[in-house]
Amino acid sequence: VEVESATPYEDFRESMVAMVVEKEMYAWEDLNALLHGFLSLNSPRNHPLILHAFADLWAPRGGLFCPPSPCLGL
Repeated sequence: VEVESATPYEDFRESMVAMVVEKEMYAWEDLNALLHGFLSLNSPRNHPLILHAFADLWAPRGGLFCPPSPCLGL
């Protein structure tokens, strides 16, 4: 079901974070499956937003999956 959103990037990112936390998905295989699930369930026109949201989860500052030491600059 396709849904229109004023903030699709934020919606995709929030949904990814919620799924990761709820299902405790921290292994690369699980995260890879999550990404492919988002891509397969959404229109190709949304793929850049999905990839951006997923990549931002790994951002050096504030990313969900960022190891503590590098994030803190230690």
